[in-house]
Amino acid sequence: MSYGDNAITKELPKIEEVKDLLPLKGYSQYLVSPSLGKVYNKMSGKWLLSNNPKGVGDKGYLLTKLKHDDGKSVPLYEHECVYASMWGDEPKSWRKYGEKLEIDHIDGNVKNNCIENLILGTSSDNKKNRSYDVEKNYLTLENAQIVREEFSIWEGSKLAFYEAMSKRFHVTMRTIQNCVLGVTYRVDADEG
Repeated sequence: MSYGDNAITKELPKIEEVKDLLPLKGYSQYLVSPSLGKVYNKMSGKWLLSNNPKGVGDKGYLLTKLKHDDGKSVPLYEHECVYASMWGDEPKSWRKYGEKLEIDHIDGNVKNNCIENLILGTSSDNKKNRSYDVEKNYLTLENAQIVREEFSIWEGSKLAFYEAMSKRFHVTMRTIQNCVLGVTYRVDADEG
């Protein structure tokens, strides 16, 4: 049973109904369901991140803090927990194998953390699977001027503007922010 986005938008099953619960090495307070792509906190009796449809950053990855068995609070992405539980290793352990390995979401949906949607590969493998490649998309000077003009009359939040423009021009929110702040695409006083 794979939930993908449904694990975010629909009610998750009761823990007793889930058949594929695995431990997360180093984090004995938690269980992971690879088929659901979700992490369960045994202490609170709740699925983590079940009410976080937005996620963090430009792409919306699902990030939480888990308490390690050594007592430290560790920020981890949900997909890292799911992948690690399948291999019986601690999250991020694959980074010690020499190459810079990353977990990729096969369908491009970073909220679909079901194990069937996750694959370990190099950074370049990961970039090949993107719906758009950040390195091939850039803001032209003409589009930068449009961004600045529209920002000058924007009445909503800065974050909402950055998000809307990043989708419109297929660049990151950071690119839009840098444009608005004048970090990139600067116009000298004698030119403008």
